[in-house]
Amino acid sequence: MNASDYQSDPAWGYYVYGVTTADQRPVPDLPGIEAVARPFLVAEGALAALVSMVPLAQFEEDALEANLGDLAWLEPRARTHQAILAATLGQRTVIPLRFGTIFRDATGIHSMLLSHGATFQRVLAHLNDRLEWGVKLYADPAQLAAQVAANNPRVRTLAAQCQGKSGGAAYMLGKKLNQLLREETTRLVETYAHEGHRMLLAVAVAAQASGVEQPPETKDLTLILKGAYLVEQANTGTFNAVLEQIGSKLVGCSYELTGPWPPYHFADAPDEDAPYA
Repeated sequence: MNASDYQSDPAWGYYVYGVTTADQRPVPDLPGIEAVARPFLVAEGALAALVSMVPLAQFEEDALEANLGDLAWLEPRARTHQAILAATLGQRTVIPLRFGTIFRDATGIHSMLLSHGATFQRVLAHLNDRLEWGVKLYADPAQLAAQVAANNPRVRTLAAQCQGKSGGAAYMLGKKLNQLLREETTRLVETYAHEGHRMLLAVAVAAQASGVEQPPETKDLTLILKGAYLVEQANTGTFNAVLEQIGSKLVGCSYELTGPWPPYHFADAPDEDAPYA
């Protein structure tokens, strides 16, 4: 069966991966959510939905809700959903939709594209020629604590006061020193997280990022910043260069870069009055 055969079969519906532009650029030449049906476009004016056909017996509301609890069913389809969207990155701009977006017929898709056309157009313009990258910034607690002990004036002063003390005075000063060391190490972590984000945001169009709320209490690497950054494709090299600068400038820090990803974090219409943070 080809796509038109599935479209004429009422037992099959439309699985929507995302919204894109209606043009002649290719769509991913990959098996769809159901391997027998490959992706194609359903166009409405200047917009199109990237879809493939799926059996409604598995994807109607009640059946889908049950299947979402079956990892053996869900995992390969979730991977396919991601693979289809990822494969579009080198071909066209796409607004990714959530897993399990289903329409019984093309009429519903046309209605969606018409109803939300202005928003889709705005988001596509915002995302055009831009990619999402994921960044995790880690700190080595031992290295940061060593930096604080060596360079923080308050810690150095208190450490000097501990010298030569014994008994109860040494115990109390030692507790005070350890507490100050933890506080100043946490402060340094926050400074590094903000500085790393600031450096990345300077070469990104937008970002969504969060830092840690608790001080590092283990000997393992501590995640201090997790962010998604929307970057002009032409600035990808610069973005990577800034990451390397962060790794060398922020002593005791390392980073993990993933992507490029479909722009999951930036698929809403941008609000110019509410900057990304």
